[in-house]
Amino acid sequence: DERFIWNRYLMSQIEICPELAGFCLPIVYGVLSITTCSLMGKTFDFVLFSRRNLNRIGVRYFVRGCDDDGNVANNVETEQIVRHNSQVASHVNTRGSIPLYWSQRSNITYKPFVKLFNKENQKDVFVRHMQHQIALYGKNICVSLIDDKGKEKEICQSFNYIGGQGLLPGVKFIHFDFHKECSKMRWYNLNVLMDKLKDDLDSYSYFFKDNQGTVMSTQSGW
Repeated sequence: DERFIWNRYLMSQIEICPELAGFCLPIVYGVLSITTCSLMGKTFDFVLFSRRNLNRIGVRYFVRGCDDDGNVANNVETEQIVRHNSQVASHVNTRGSIPLYWSQRSNITYKPFVKLFNKENQKDVFVRHMQHQIALYGKNICVSLIDDKGKEKEICQSFNYIGGQGLLPGVKFIHFDFHKECSKMRWYNLNVLMDKLKDDLDSYSYFFKDNQGTVMSTQSGW
């Protein structure tokens, strides 16, 4: 998947020579964690693999939001894999910057102000981004975790308004004010969000391959 091959341009100059193909090593920007676990007397591997999309790259604060092609900043795909003997189960999700035109230029404050650009096609770029998501992953639940007050209030209201219009079939929008609901270490409030997601996630299922190598189920959305 070329979205995650950070040296794809350099490799393209080498791949034109078949005798040099063996020297091509794709570079991925991400993290891979493999942990051997034991539960109820059974041992299995838990694998977590996150890789960052190279479209609309840049450091935090300096690059935010969406470009004209629908690519968002800090876009990361994460796959969770559970492997027991020859059985493999997998689930994929993604995260990224809010798919609107906005910025948050860094300054000496702890949390810089958010600037929402006054562009008439904010709705269009949101739709373009979600169309990419649907093409790649199927149905989508778009979860907003930003504050509905303070410096994030304006972009929160715009995102809620555009996302809540039901512009695309197969896209569900949910806003969950993470800092408000989970402040003071109240992580149990995440159950409120999970209850809202449960039915959709269950219907989207996950990838599962049995001991014989037969694919028993696939994931149809996120």
